[in-house]
Amino acid sequence: MLTTAVAAGAVLITLQGSSARRSAVDPEPVLATPVATIAQAPPDFRPPTRTDAADALVRAFSGTLQLDATRAEALVAGDFNGDQSPDLIAPVRPIEARLDDLNDTLTANWLVQDPAITPVPRTPRDPVVVAKHDRLLAVVHGYGPSGWRARAARQAYLLTGGPDGSIEVRTWQSLVAQAAHAQRRLELPQLRGDLVYDGTGQRFLYFAGFRYAWQTIAP
Repeated sequence: MLTTAVAAGAVLITLQGSSARRSAVDPEPVLATPVATIAQAPPDFRPPTRTDAADALVRAFSGTLQLDATRAEALVAGDFNGDQSPDLIAPVRPIEARLDDLNDTLTANWLVQDPAITPVPRTPRDPVVVAKHDRLLAVVHGYGPSGWRARAARQAYLLTGGPDGSIEVRTWQSLVAQAAHAQRRLELPQLRGDLVYDGTGQRFLYFAGFRYAWQTIAP
């Protein structure tokens, strides 16, 4: 019989025989199979370096983007889609010679979105097209404990209308706690992952299940 138990970051797998028998030939008892422990590595939430981020962008966006050094303070990591695997957000600009590839919705492995636009259900809309001077944020969702650094991490979003300056990552729980402390009632969408605040602190970027969106906070 195979029994499985989960305990504090480890998976314990216990194998047990159907019965323990003695025989005249082998009078010794059948020993129980030892417990095998498979340790799970903790998520790698180390701050991203430019080198690691550049490698992830090449892998996820096929060399169509490069880091925007003028907005380096917007390079952050967090769990933005709420699956407990580290994700990357990086300020980027398109490589002009690869713009056609970047905007090719038929072959691209990424989704291009404008988080300021709220889609209307069952209403067709034109694809978002990236121009060479657009301020962009690239998002690479993580895979497993290594997160966005993993070679298998290729689920990606490219967001137009990126903020000019720095961004800050906060948990959604901190927003709820802050509102409760101030005795404020906030009308919020369903939140599942970390939030990305722009420099004003009056709006945040969040993952809405199939897209990213901006949410404004009333002062």
